[in-house]
Amino acid sequence: MKKLLLSAIAWCMIILCATGCTTKMAPTCADKSTVDSVVKVIDGRMFAQDLITYDYKISDIRTTKVDKDTGAYSCAAYLEQNMTIKEAGGDKAKDDLRMIVRHWRGILDTENHGIIVKKIEYMSELTSENKHYVSVSIPE
Repeated sequence: MKKLLLSAIAWCMIILCATGCTTKMAPTCADKSTVDSVVKVIDGRMFAQDLITYDYKISDIRTTKVDKDTGAYSCAAYLEQNMTIKEAGGDKAKDDLRMIVRHWRGILDTENHGIIVKKIEYMSELTSENKHYVSVSIPE
């Protein structure tokens, strides 16, 4: 009986430790909420939005590191930006588009449209309030 009681206590401790010690994981690198957040962060960094529209595509998403202690994911991907001058953009918009494309070594396929593909890195984490937090860096 004593062995049974000790065995039951040991199993309860193992179960409590296994369930109580686990870290809640953030959404993965390819999760829709993570990718949507990456696009929102990047879109917020763009300039000349009154003159140029931006469309984004995230591809070749890779998980570069998983931190089991914090539940965070480190990620890498490619960002494709399609930029089109708005109708009322004029010469200023064309100059801005040429400058952006030249800076990021993109392709200006017409005077009103350019494409840039660049590597990005981002992290998907949870805050102390369990809210999804995404940070993005664009290496030059």
